[in-house]
Amino acid sequence: MLPMFASSVLRAPLAALCLLLLVAGCDLNIVNPNEPSEEQVLTTTEGIEALAVGMQEYYATQTLAPVLLTTGTTSREVAVNNTFANLVNLEAGGADLPTNNANILQLWSRNYRVVQMAEDITAATPDLPFDAGTESGLLSLADLFKAMALGNIAQGFEQGPLTTDRENNTTFEPREALFDEAITRLEDALARLNATPPSDAFLATIVAPGIDLRNTLQAYRARYLLFAGRFGDAIAAAEAVDPDATSTFPFDDQSPNPVWDNVFLTPNYAPREDFGSAATDQGDARRDFFLTGDTGGSAVNDLPVRTLAGFFGSASASIPLYMPGEMDLIRAEALVQTGNLADATAALNAVRTQAPDDDPLGVGADLDPYDGPLTADALLEAIHQERRAELFLQGVALEDMRRLGPADPDPTDSFARSRNFYPYPDQERQNNPNTPTDPAI
Repeated sequence: MLPMFASSVLRAPLAALCLLLLVAGCDLNIVNPNEPSEEQVLTTTEGIEALAVGMQEYYATQTLAPVLLTTGTTSREVAVNNTFANLVNLEAGGADLPTNNANILQLWSRNYRVVQMAEDITAATPDLPFDAGTESGLLSLADLFKAMALGNIAQGFEQGPLTTDRENNTTFEPREALFDEAITRLEDALARLNATPPSDAFLATIVAPGIDLRNTLQAYRARYLLFAGRFGDAIAAAEAVDPDATSTFPFDDQSPNPVWDNVFLTPNYAPREDFGSAATDQGDARRDFFLTGDTGGSAVNDLPVRTLAGFFGSASASIPLYMPGEMDLIRAEALVQTGNLADATAALNAVRTQAPDDDPLGVGADLDPYDGPLTADALLEAIHQERRAELFLQGVALEDMRRLGPADPDPTDSFARSRNFYPYPDQERQNNPNTPTDPAI
Protein backbone atom coordinates (compact mmCIF):
# COMPACT_ATOMS: atom_id res chain seq x y z
CA MET A 1 0.00 0.00 0.00
CA LEU A 2 1.01 3.59 -0.50
CA PRO A 3 1.40 5.01 3.02
CA MET A 4 0.65 8.59 1.99
CA PHE A 5 -2.78 7.41 0.81
CA ALA A 6 -3.46 5.46 4.00
CA SER A 7 -6.38 6.47 6.17
CA SER A 8 -8.35 5.00 9.01
CA VAL A 9 -10.31 3.12 6.36
CA LEU A 10 -7.26 1.14 5.35
CA ARG A 11 -6.45 -0.10 8.83
CA ALA A 12 -9.23 -2.68 8.58
CA PRO A 13 -7.96 -6.07 7.34
CA LEU A 14 -10.78 -6.30 4.80
CA ALA A 15 -9.98 -2.93 3.33
CA ALA A 16 -6.26 -3.51 3.26
CA LEU A 17 -6.67 -6.81 1.43
CA CYS A 18 -9.15 -5.25 -0.97
CA LEU A 19 -6.63 -2.54 -1.82
CA LEU A 20 -3.88 -5.09 -2.31
CA LEU A 21 -6.07 -7.01 -4.73
CA LEU A 22 -6.95 -3.88 -6.64
CA VAL A 23 -3.36 -2.78 -7.09
CA ALA A 24 -2.39 -6.25 -8.21
CA GLY A 25 -5.25 -6.24 -10.72
CA CYS A 26 -6.48 -9.63 -9.49
CA ASP A 27 -9.94 -11.13 -9.69
CA LEU A 28 -11.80 -10.41 -6.47
CA ASN A 29 -13.63 -13.75 -6.62
CA ILE A 30 -11.21 -15.81 -4.54
CA VAL A 31 -12.33 -18.81 -2.55
CA ASN A 32 -10.77 -18.15 0.84
CA PRO A 33 -12.78 -17.69 4.04
CA ASN A 34 -10.19 -15.25 5.36
CA GLU A 35 -10.31 -12.97 2.30
CA PRO A 36 -13.13 -10.74 1.05
CA SER A 37 -15.24 -11.76 -1.91
CA GLU A 38 -16.17 -9.26 -4.58
CA GLU A 39 -19.66 -9.20 -3.12
CA GLN A 40 -18.27 -8.27 0.31
CA VAL A 41 -16.17 -5.48 -1.17
CA LEU A 42 -18.99 -3.98 -3.23
CA THR A 43 -21.80 -4.41 -0.70
CA THR A 44 -20.23 -2.89 2.42
CA THR A 45 -19.41 0.69 3.24
CA GLU A 46 -15.92 -0.35 4.35
CA GLY A 47 -15.31 -2.12 1.05
CA ILE A 48 -16.40 0.84 -1.07
CA GLU A 49 -14.35 3.27 1.01
CA ALA A 50 -11.31 1.03 0.54
CA LEU A 51 -12.03 0.76 -3.17
CA ALA A 52 -12.13 4.57 -3.45
CA VAL A 53 -8.78 4.87 -1.69
CA GLY A 54 -7.40 2.04 -3.81
CA MET A 55 -8.57 3.69 -7.03
CA GLN A 56 -6.61 6.82 -6.19
CA GLU A 57 -3.55 4.81 -5.24
CA TYR A 58 -3.72 2.65 -8.35
CA TYR A 59 -3.97 5.71 -10.57
CA ALA A 60 -1.07 7.47 -8.85
CA THR A 61 1.30 4.51 -8.65
CA GLN A 62 0.37 2.42 -11.69
CA THR A 63 -1.51 4.53 -14.25
CA LEU A 64 0.26 7.86 -14.05
CA ALA A 65 3.66 6.64 -15.29
CA PRO A 66 2.46 5.44 -18.72
CA VAL A 67 0.24 8.51 -19.06
CA LEU A 68 3.23 10.82 -18.57
CA LEU A 69 6.14 8.79 -19.93
CA THR A 70 4.68 6.77 -22.79
CA THR A 71 3.04 9.80 -24.38
CA GLY A 72 6.06 11.87 -23.30
CA THR A 73 8.30 9.61 -25.39
CA THR A 74 6.11 10.00 -28.47
CA SER A 75 5.92 13.79 -27.95
CA ARG A 76 9.73 13.94 -27.41
CA GLU A 77 9.59 15.28 -23.86
CA VAL A 78 11.73 12.37 -22.72
CA ALA A 79 14.28 10.14 -24.43
CA VAL A 80 14.57 6.39 -24.00
CA ASN A 81 17.62 5.65 -21.90
CA ASN A 82 18.04 1.87 -22.26
CA THR A 83 17.95 -0.73 -25.01
CA PHE A 84 14.72 -2.56 -24.12
CA ALA A 85 12.95 -3.35 -27.39
CA ASN A 86 9.53 -2.08 -26.31
CA LEU A 87 10.98 1.32 -25.39
CA VAL A 88 13.21 1.54 -28.46
CA ASN A 89 10.21 0.76 -30.67
CA LEU A 90 8.07 3.28 -28.81
CA GLU A 91 10.61 6.04 -29.35
CA ALA A 92 11.04 5.13 -33.01
CA GLY A 93 7.27 5.30 -33.49
CA GLY A 94 6.22 5.47 -37.09
CA ALA A 95 4.11 2.99 -38.98
CA ASP A 96 5.99 -0.04 -37.70
CA LEU A 97 5.27 0.37 -33.98
CA PRO A 98 4.39 -3.18 -32.88
CA THR A 99 0.89 -3.83 -31.58
CA ASN A 100 2.35 -6.02 -28.82
CA ASN A 101 4.23 -3.09 -27.29
CA ALA A 102 4.03 -3.45 -23.50
CA ASN A 103 4.03 0.29 -22.83
CA ILE A 104 1.01 0.85 -25.05
CA LEU A 105 -0.78 -2.02 -23.32
CA GLN A 106 -0.08 -0.38 -19.95
CA LEU A 107 -1.48 2.95 -21.14
CA TRP A 108 -4.64 1.22 -22.33
CA SER A 109 -5.28 -1.42 -19.68
CA ARG A 110 -4.40 0.60 -16.59
CA ASN A 111 -6.67 3.48 -17.54
CA TYR A 112 -9.54 1.07 -18.15
CA ARG A 113 -8.81 -0.56 -14.80
CA VAL A 114 -9.44 2.87 -13.25
CA VAL A 115 -12.65 3.19 -15.26
CA GLN A 116 -13.82 -0.14 -13.87
CA MET A 117 -13.06 0.85 -10.28
CA ALA A 118 -14.93 4.12 -10.74
CA GLU A 119 -17.92 2.33 -12.25
CA ASP A 120 -18.02 -0.14 -9.36
CA ILE A 121 -18.06 2.73 -6.87
CA THR A 122 -20.78 4.53 -8.83
CA ALA A 123 -22.96 1.42 -9.02
CA ALA A 124 -22.62 0.34 -5.40
CA THR A 125 -22.51 3.56 -3.38
CA PRO A 126 -26.19 4.66 -3.65
CA ASP A 127 -27.38 1.32 -2.22
CA LEU A 128 -25.23 1.55 0.91
CA PRO A 129 -25.94 3.48 4.15
CA PHE A 130 -23.53 6.37 3.61
CA ASP A 131 -24.44 9.80 4.91
CA ALA A 132 -25.31 12.26 2.15
CA GLY A 133 -21.98 14.12 2.19
CA THR A 134 -19.91 10.93 2.04
CA GLU A 135 -22.04 9.55 -0.79
CA SER A 136 -21.66 12.83 -2.68
CA GLY A 137 -17.89 12.76 -2.20
CA LEU A 138 -17.53 9.13 -3.27
CA LEU A 139 -19.63 9.53 -6.41
CA SER A 140 -17.83 12.75 -7.37
CA LEU A 141 -14.42 11.19 -6.79
CA ALA A 142 -15.41 8.26 -9.02
CA ASP A 143 -16.59 10.69 -11.70
CA LEU A 144 -13.27 12.55 -11.57
CA PHE A 145 -11.13 9.45 -11.96
CA LYS A 146 -13.30 7.98 -14.71
CA ALA A 147 -13.09 11.30 -16.55
CA MET A 148 -9.30 11.45 -16.19
CA ALA A 149 -8.91 7.86 -17.42
CA LEU A 150 -11.19 8.37 -20.43
CA GLY A 151 -9.39 11.61 -21.23
CA ASN A 152 -6.06 9.78 -21.16
CA ILE A 153 -7.38 7.16 -23.57
CA ALA A 154 -8.73 9.87 -25.88
CA GLN A 155 -5.33 11.54 -26.01
CA GLY A 156 -3.53 8.31 -26.94
CA PHE A 157 -5.99 6.48 -29.16
CA GLU A 158 -8.39 7.36 -31.98
CA GLN A 159 -11.24 5.40 -30.38
CA GLY A 160 -12.10 3.68 -27.14
CA PRO A 161 -15.01 2.23 -25.13
CA LEU A 162 -16.93 4.61 -22.90
CA THR A 163 -17.36 1.92 -20.27
CA THR A 164 -16.19 -1.54 -19.22
CA ASP A 165 -18.00 -4.81 -18.70
CA ARG A 166 -17.16 -8.29 -17.46
CA GLU A 167 -17.37 -9.83 -20.93
CA ASN A 168 -14.84 -7.36 -22.38
CA ASN A 169 -16.84 -6.92 -25.56
CA THR A 170 -17.65 -3.24 -25.28
CA THR A 171 -18.11 -1.13 -28.39
CA PHE A 172 -15.70 1.61 -29.41
CA GLU A 173 -16.55 5.29 -29.81
CA PRO A 174 -14.57 8.12 -31.46
CA ARG A 175 -12.22 9.98 -29.13
CA GLU A 176 -14.49 13.02 -29.31
CA ALA A 177 -17.18 10.96 -27.57
CA LEU A 178 -14.71 10.04 -24.83
CA PHE A 179 -13.99 13.71 -24.19
CA ASP A 180 -17.74 14.43 -24.16
CA GLU A 181 -18.33 11.65 -21.63
CA ALA A 182 -15.45 12.90 -19.48
CA ILE A 183 -16.91 16.42 -19.52
CA THR A 184 -20.33 15.07 -18.55
CA ARG A 185 -18.86 13.13 -15.64
CA LEU A 186 -17.02 16.25 -14.41
CA GLU A 187 -20.08 18.45 -14.72
CA ASP A 188 -22.26 15.92 -12.90
CA ALA A 189 -19.71 15.77 -10.10
CA LEU A 190 -19.57 19.55 -9.74
CA ALA A 191 -23.36 19.81 -9.67
CA ARG A 192 -23.51 17.07 -7.05
CA LEU A 193 -20.91 18.77 -4.83
CA ASN A 194 -22.74 22.08 -5.14
CA ALA A 195 -25.97 20.41 -4.02
CA THR A 196 -24.36 18.29 -1.29
CA PRO A 197 -20.86 19.27 -0.14
CA PRO A 198 -18.56 16.38 0.80
CA SER A 199 -18.61 15.31 4.43
CA ASP A 200 -15.76 15.88 6.86
CA ALA A 201 -15.37 12.10 7.09
CA PHE A 202 -14.89 11.83 3.32
CA LEU A 203 -12.33 14.64 3.29
CA ALA A 204 -10.46 13.22 6.28
CA THR A 205 -10.34 9.52 5.47
CA ILE A 206 -11.12 8.86 1.79
CA VAL A 207 -9.84 11.51 -0.59
CA ALA A 208 -6.03 11.43 -0.79
CA PRO A 209 -4.08 14.12 1.08
CA GLY A 210 -3.19 16.89 -1.33
CA ILE A 211 -6.10 16.43 -3.75
CA ASP A 212 -8.40 19.44 -4.04
CA LEU A 213 -11.47 17.72 -5.46
CA ARG A 214 -13.55 20.70 -6.54
CA ASN A 215 -10.74 22.64 -8.24
CA THR A 216 -9.45 19.48 -9.91
CA LEU A 217 -12.89 18.74 -11.35
CA GLN A 218 -13.08 22.26 -12.75
CA ALA A 219 -9.51 22.20 -14.08
CA TYR A 220 -10.02 18.94 -15.98
CA ARG A 221 -13.33 20.23 -17.25
CA ALA A 222 -11.51 23.28 -18.65
CA ARG A 223 -8.84 21.04 -20.21
CA TYR A 224 -11.26 18.71 -21.95
CA LEU A 225 -13.56 21.53 -23.08
CA LEU A 226 -10.54 23.06 -24.81
CA PHE A 227 -9.63 19.73 -26.41
CA ALA A 228 -13.27 19.37 -27.55
CA GLY A 229 -13.23 22.81 -29.19
CA ARG A 230 -15.84 24.30 -26.86
CA PHE A 231 -13.86 27.48 -26.36
CA GLY A 232 -16.36 29.71 -24.55
CA ASP A 233 -17.11 27.01 -22.01
CA ALA A 234 -13.39 26.32 -21.59
CA ILE A 235 -12.75 29.97 -20.71
CA ALA A 236 -15.50 29.97 -18.10
CA ALA A 237 -14.28 26.70 -16.57
CA ALA A 238 -10.67 27.90 -16.39
CA GLU A 239 -11.78 31.11 -14.70
CA ALA A 240 -13.67 29.08 -12.09
CA VAL A 241 -10.47 27.43 -10.83
CA ASP A 242 -8.93 29.07 -7.77
CA PRO A 243 -5.53 30.37 -8.99
CA ASP A 244 -4.01 29.84 -5.55
CA ALA A 245 -5.18 26.25 -5.17
CA THR A 246 -3.02 23.18 -5.75
CA SER A 247 -3.92 19.52 -6.16
CA THR A 248 -1.20 16.90 -5.93
CA PHE A 249 -0.60 13.16 -5.63
CA PRO A 250 1.53 12.36 -2.54
CA PHE A 251 4.36 9.80 -2.52
CA ASP A 252 7.05 8.61 -0.11
CA ASP A 253 10.13 6.38 -0.02
CA GLN A 254 8.08 3.19 0.41
CA SER A 255 5.79 3.98 -2.53
CA PRO A 256 7.87 6.32 -4.66
CA ASN A 257 7.03 8.87 -7.27
CA PRO A 258 6.52 6.69 -10.38
CA VAL A 259 8.32 9.05 -12.78
CA TRP A 260 11.31 9.22 -10.44
CA ASP A 261 11.19 5.42 -10.30
CA ASN A 262 11.40 5.15 -14.10
CA VAL A 263 14.10 7.79 -14.47
CA PHE A 264 16.40 7.26 -11.47
CA LEU A 265 15.75 3.88 -9.89
CA THR A 266 15.34 2.03 -13.20
CA PRO A 267 16.79 4.43 -15.78
CA ASN A 268 14.33 3.79 -18.60
CA TYR A 269 13.95 7.45 -19.56
CA ALA A 270 15.77 10.78 -19.33
CA PRO A 271 14.33 14.28 -19.79
CA ARG A 272 15.17 15.97 -23.08
CA GLU A 273 17.21 19.14 -23.02
CA ASP A 274 14.96 22.21 -23.28
CA PHE A 275 11.82 20.06 -22.90
CA GLY A 276 12.48 18.48 -26.31
CA SER A 277 11.73 21.74 -28.11
CA ALA A 278 14.06 23.71 -30.37
CA ALA A 279 12.16 26.91 -29.51
CA THR A 280 12.68 27.00 -25.73
CA ASP A 281 13.90 30.38 -24.48
CA GLN A 282 17.27 29.91 -22.79
CA GLY A 283 16.29 32.47 -20.15
CA ASP A 284 13.20 30.48 -19.13
CA ALA A 285 13.39 29.86 -15.37
CA ARG A 286 11.36 26.69 -15.78
CA ARG A 287 14.45 25.04 -17.30
CA ASP A 288 16.17 25.22 -13.91
CA PHE A 289 13.06 24.01 -12.10
CA PHE A 290 12.61 20.84 -14.14
CA LEU A 291 16.14 20.18 -15.43
CA THR A 292 19.52 20.07 -13.71
CA GLY A 293 22.97 18.69 -14.39
CA ASP A 294 25.16 18.83 -17.47
CA THR A 295 23.80 17.89 -20.88
CA GLY A 296 24.58 14.30 -21.81
CA GLY A 297 23.36 11.85 -24.40
CA SER A 298 20.59 9.26 -24.05
CA ALA A 299 21.55 5.60 -24.30
CA VAL A 300 19.84 4.77 -27.60
CA ASN A 301 19.74 7.77 -29.95
CA ASP A 302 22.23 9.94 -28.04
CA LEU A 303 19.63 12.69 -27.81
CA PRO A 304 20.72 15.55 -25.51
CA VAL A 305 19.26 14.93 -22.05
CA ARG A 306 19.54 16.41 -18.57
CA THR A 307 18.83 15.27 -15.01
CA LEU A 308 15.18 15.41 -14.01
CA ALA A 309 14.14 17.67 -11.12
CA GLY A 310 11.04 19.55 -10.00
CA PHE A 311 8.04 17.31 -9.35
CA PHE A 312 10.05 14.22 -10.28
CA GLY A 313 13.44 14.71 -8.64
CA SER A 314 12.95 12.53 -5.56
CA ALA A 315 11.05 9.47 -4.43
CA SER A 316 8.81 11.60 -2.23
CA ALA A 317 8.14 14.47 -4.65
CA SER A 318 4.44 15.15 -5.17
CA ILE A 319 3.06 15.30 -8.73
CA PRO A 320 0.39 17.89 -9.58
CA LEU A 321 -2.88 16.71 -11.06
CA TYR A 322 -2.87 19.99 -12.99
CA MET A 323 -0.76 23.13 -13.14
CA PRO A 324 -2.32 26.44 -12.08
CA GLY A 325 -0.70 28.10 -15.11
CA GLU A 326 -2.57 25.73 -17.40
CA MET A 327 -5.74 27.70 -16.73
CA ASP A 328 -4.24 30.90 -18.15
CA LEU A 329 -2.96 28.99 -21.16
CA ILE A 330 -6.39 27.44 -21.73
CA ARG A 331 -7.88 30.93 -21.63
CA ALA A 332 -5.21 32.27 -23.97
CA GLU A 333 -5.78 29.58 -26.59
CA ALA A 334 -9.55 29.71 -26.36
CA LEU A 335 -9.50 33.52 -26.61
CA VAL A 336 -7.41 33.32 -29.78
CA GLN A 337 -9.88 30.84 -31.23
CA THR A 338 -12.77 33.20 -30.45
CA GLY A 339 -10.99 36.20 -31.95
CA ASN A 340 -10.02 38.11 -28.80
CA LEU A 341 -6.30 38.52 -29.45
CA ALA A 342 -5.72 41.31 -26.91
CA ASP A 343 -7.06 39.33 -23.95
CA ALA A 344 -5.32 36.22 -25.26
CA THR A 345 -2.01 38.06 -25.17
CA ALA A 346 -2.67 39.19 -21.61
CA ALA A 347 -3.40 35.60 -20.54
CA LEU A 348 -0.26 34.38 -22.30
CA ASN A 349 1.82 37.04 -20.55
CA ALA A 350 0.40 36.05 -17.17
CA VAL A 351 2.32 32.79 -17.63
CA ARG A 352 5.40 34.18 -19.39
CA THR A 353 6.11 36.89 -16.81
CA GLN A 354 5.26 34.99 -13.64
CA ALA A 355 8.11 34.67 -11.17
CA PRO A 356 8.53 31.28 -9.47
CA ASP A 357 7.77 32.79 -6.06
CA ASP A 358 4.36 33.94 -7.30
CA ASP A 359 3.21 30.47 -8.33
CA PRO A 360 1.65 28.19 -5.67
CA LEU A 361 3.82 25.30 -6.92
CA GLY A 362 6.97 27.37 -7.44
CA VAL A 363 6.91 27.21 -11.26
CA GLY A 364 7.51 30.40 -13.19
CA ALA A 365 9.05 31.36 -16.53
CA ASP A 366 10.15 34.84 -15.40
CA LEU A 367 10.36 35.97 -19.04
CA ASP A 368 9.64 39.28 -20.74
CA PRO A 369 6.14 39.80 -22.15
CA TYR A 370 5.36 38.43 -25.58
CA ASP A 371 6.49 40.86 -28.29
CA GLY A 372 5.73 38.88 -31.45
CA PRO A 373 3.10 39.49 -34.12
CA LEU A 374 -0.47 39.93 -32.88
CA THR A 375 -1.89 37.36 -35.25
CA ALA A 376 -3.80 34.20 -34.42
CA ASP A 377 -1.16 31.90 -35.89
CA ALA A 378 1.73 33.60 -34.11
CA LEU A 379 -0.07 33.64 -30.78
CA LEU A 380 -1.02 29.97 -31.05
CA GLU A 381 2.61 29.12 -31.76
CA ALA A 382 3.68 31.11 -28.68
CA ILE A 383 0.98 29.45 -26.57
CA HIS A 384 2.17 26.04 -27.72
CA GLN A 385 5.71 26.86 -26.61
CA GLU A 386 4.50 28.04 -23.21
CA ARG A 387 2.47 24.86 -22.79
CA ARG A 388 5.55 22.82 -23.66
CA ALA A 389 7.45 24.32 -20.73
CA GLU A 390 4.69 25.06 -18.20
CA LEU A 391 3.05 21.64 -18.64
CA PHE A 392 6.22 19.56 -18.96
CA LEU A 393 5.39 15.91 -18.24
CA GLN A 394 1.75 16.62 -17.49
CA GLY A 395 0.56 14.15 -20.11
CA VAL A 396 -0.84 16.71 -22.58
CA ALA A 397 2.08 17.32 -24.95
CA LEU A 398 0.99 14.78 -27.57
CA GLU A 399 -2.50 16.30 -27.71
CA ASP A 400 -0.92 19.76 -27.92
CA MET A 401 1.36 18.76 -30.80
CA ARG A 402 -1.55 17.45 -32.85
CA ARG A 403 -3.63 20.55 -32.15
CA LEU A 404 -0.99 23.29 -32.29
CA GLY A 405 2.02 21.78 -34.04
CA PRO A 406 2.74 20.59 -37.58
CA ALA A 407 -0.07 18.67 -39.23
CA ASP A 408 1.87 15.44 -39.68
CA PRO A 409 4.15 13.40 -37.42
CA ASP A 410 7.75 12.77 -38.46
CA PRO A 411 9.52 9.83 -36.80
CA THR A 412 12.84 10.99 -38.29
CA ASP A 413 12.68 14.42 -36.60
CA SER A 414 13.68 14.36 -32.94
CA PHE A 415 11.62 17.53 -32.32
CA ALA A 416 8.42 16.23 -33.97
CA ARG A 417 5.98 13.69 -32.61
CA SER A 418 6.71 10.18 -33.82
CA ARG A 419 3.04 9.16 -34.20
CA ASN A 420 -0.43 10.66 -34.11
CA PHE A 421 -2.15 7.80 -32.24
CA TYR A 422 -1.17 4.40 -30.92
CA PRO A 423 -2.27 1.04 -32.32
CA TYR A 424 -4.70 -0.93 -30.17
CA PRO A 425 -3.00 -3.52 -27.96
CA ASP A 426 -3.02 -7.11 -29.14
CA GLN A 427 -4.65 -8.18 -25.88
CA GLU A 428 -7.65 -5.94 -26.58
CA ARG A 429 -7.97 -7.14 -30.15
CA GLN A 430 -7.80 -10.80 -29.09
CA ASN A 431 -10.51 -10.36 -26.47
CA ASN A 432 -12.80 -7.76 -28.02
CA PRO A 433 -14.19 -8.32 -31.54
CA ASN A 434 -15.19 -4.67 -31.74
CA THR A 435 -11.60 -3.41 -31.79
CA PRO A 436 -11.18 -1.06 -34.79
CA THR A 437 -8.49 -1.09 -37.43
CA ASP A 438 -5.22 0.40 -36.19
CA PRO A 439 -4.37 3.93 -37.33
CA ALA A 440 -1.63 4.06 -39.94
CA ILE A 441 0.62 6.26 -37.80
